[in-house]
Amino acid sequence: PICLAEEAAAMAASEAVKKKKKTTTEVDLFDEYRVMWCLHQLLPYVDKVLNISGTMDFRPIRFENDVLCRLPLVLLSLVFPSRRVLMLAHVANVVSMCFWMPSVWDHCVWCMLLEGVFVLAAAASRDEAETMASFLPSMRVSLIVLYFSAAFWKLTTGFLDPVSSCANTLVAELASAMLSPEQIPATSDFAKYLMLSAPAQIVFIEFLVPVMLWLAPRAGIPVALLFHQAINWMPVTYAGGFSIAMCTRLVVYQPGCLGTSIRKLASGDLGSFALPSAVVGAVAWAYLKCHDGKIDASGFAFLVYALLYLRSVWDFKNFRPQLQKHITAPAVFALGIFVAFTYGFLAPVFGVMAMASSTMYGNVKQFGGATNHLVVPTGLLQDLYADATSFDGWLEDAFAGGVVRVDDYDSTEFYDQLDGADISDDQPEHARRILNATGSSGKYYEFYAKRNYYDRRQDHQGTALVTFDLGLDAAAATKPKTPVAVPAYELRRLLALARNRETDYFVRYVRLPTKLHTLSEWRDYTPPESIQVTVSDGIARCVVLDETDSEVANCHSAELANLKPPPRWLRSLLHPYPLPLLAGVNDEPVCTT
Repeated sequence: PICLAEEAAAMAASEAVKKKKKTTTEVDLFDEYRVMWCLHQLLPYVDKVLNISGTMDFRPIRFENDVLCRLPLVLLSLVFPSRRVLMLAHVANVVSMCFWMPSVWDHCVWCMLLEGVFVLAAAASRDEAETMASFLPSMRVSLIVLYFSAAFWKLTTGFLDPVSSCANTLVAELASAMLSPEQIPATSDFAKYLMLSAPAQIVFIEFLVPVMLWLAPRAGIPVALLFHQAINWMPVTYAGGFSIAMCTRLVVYQPGCLGTSIRKLASGDLGSFALPSAVVGAVAWAYLKCHDGKIDASGFAFLVYALLYLRSVWDFKNFRPQLQKHITAPAVFALGIFVAFTYGFLAPVFGVMAMASSTMYGNVKQFGGATNHLVVPTGLLQDLYADATSFDGWLEDAFAGGVVRVDDYDSTEFYDQLDGADISDDQPEHARRILNATGSSGKYYEFYAKRNYYDRRQDHQGTALVTFDLGLDAAAATKPKTPVAVPAYELRRLLALARNRETDYFVRYVRLPTKLHTLSEWRDYTPPESIQVTVSDGIARCVVLDETDSEVANCHSAELANLKPPPRWLRSLLHPYPLPLLAGVNDEPVCTT
């Protein structure tokens, strides 16, 4: 027993020496990831406590879900470096995000998928080191796949067309924030060529980020930081939630870089921070200029992380990333990539996801056939069941009914989700002048935000979208409406919202023939009859109207307006983008967020 005790003591001493040596030469990758992840989770709470108007796309927070459950687990994970506690915190994040689906931003789903990979890696591992050896390779490749998917969905004729493209809307907003009207006159050649090249600029940078992270990650991190900082400079479309979520995860491409920089800072080695500090200082000045001297938690944290990243990745002489040479968990690696690819590329193809997918800002026509994507079709299931005459089967109930055109309504619920989402006139004045002078439609709808902030209007007021009019007054809902094309699924969903919240309203819509596929065909179609749903004192009536708007019959029991809401499983995945049927936009979807 004495010999065994002496041997155990010797082994413990040896392990202590090894651990001490490791702490002086290497960063504990589990602790590095744990701390960065926890700090990211706390940022929305900081904004709420300080009453700061934050990013357009911060994570939704509900008291019973988040403050009582997620927040304690995040704080425990921050204080106690335990694999099991951090895994439990990740599980809570994933479950919480499933609760909010599909009213979440695309980057929230990215985070949920990556956190799911961590849960699998942690559950299959015996300790923290083994967890990171399983998790890091899968996360690196999965995130590259997700970046590629976002770039891939910009390859549409709508995005590449300067008349309708979101690229022109975003670049004009950024240019108006960075430069004065005297520095970039709306009618100048510079503004003209800036707008003509805007789609190509964004496609280039969105493909460049994953290519660089894949082939040259040390250079890829600064490229990714520049891309996300450009998003952070946006004064209105400030998607800082996306930027900070990805910024905290870029560490997986140079493991140890943040921990190394923090050690250098703690040791008083400030000389190595001189050049990065100058760069980040200039970036911070531009940020404050774009945001009228204000900054939120996500914007501040991004600048701090950028300083730490740049100090290490530019230190070619002394910093070596702690990259492993072999994949230790092939199953976790393969599953993470498969899920990322299925979500990023296939979900919009089959039509089971639109908002919350990687198609954001892509001007993608996602239903009704005749896709505008240059490579793949979209909305295949809606097309497959467009002519179905029965809604009895589970797929028919979800996808049948084709496309409808909503022509008129006085429902405030419909207004909030459709015409009330038009924020074209709420963009910066100089940005609108640039768009008008360079031939862009300048049309911009916040359909995505309207759905994500439905039931959370107080949160809507706490974002960069705070200056926007919510458009919920009854007078606005009675103004002339823009015809809007939506799948039958979306009409049923909106009617269910109206039934739950209103006692008096009417909605008029047209079932569009399946042989029509383009926006102009849908807009110009003259129907032999239309459907009108009228609700008075909570009592609904559905009638068929002829060309003179005279009632000719009551609706069939299988008419869309008489059906129950779409199935819950699909409502947890799908929020389609409505398509305003406007003239003068080259038959393309206009910009939406």
